[in-house]
Amino acid sequence: MPEGITSTLLLVAVMGLLFYLLLIRPQQRRVKEQTKMMDALQPGTTVMLSSGIIANVVEIGDTQVLVEIAPGLEMSVLKQVIINTSATDEFAADDDVLPADDEVFTDDAATDVPVADEALADPDRTDSDALTGAEPTTDPEVDRPGRNQE
Repeated sequence: MPEGITSTLLLVAVMGLLFYLLLIRPQQRRVKEQTKMMDALQPGTTVMLSSGIIANVVEIGDTQVLVEIAPGLEMSVLKQVIINTSATDEFAADDDVLPADDEVFTDDAATDVPVADEALADPDRTDSDALTGAEPTTDPEVDRPGRNQE
């Protein structure tokens, strides 16, 4: 064989080996790790989805997983969107953090809010007038959307 063909074949073989080592092998390793992670899934496992949502596994099907993203809120996702099973939810709700039902609206300041019926009693009063406390304009030259238009 001529020497030019040998060096060309050697170059093609080295490029093929590099292609295999840099692209194909790492992808095979990721697929193997993903399969191993899916096989280890069990109800109660905390997982991270590809969207960044952290959830708890409730039920596992052939291609889908039912996850709970908040207490009482479940959704079904494809297994492929689970990217991590060692996720920890640093904002997990603690029972002592949430106020009791009778403590939610005990603030007296909440009763000082003007009632919407008072603001709506005057038909010439706009929403912005009601919010700012401004008196309604009776000038027909003032162009207000939906008012004084002929």
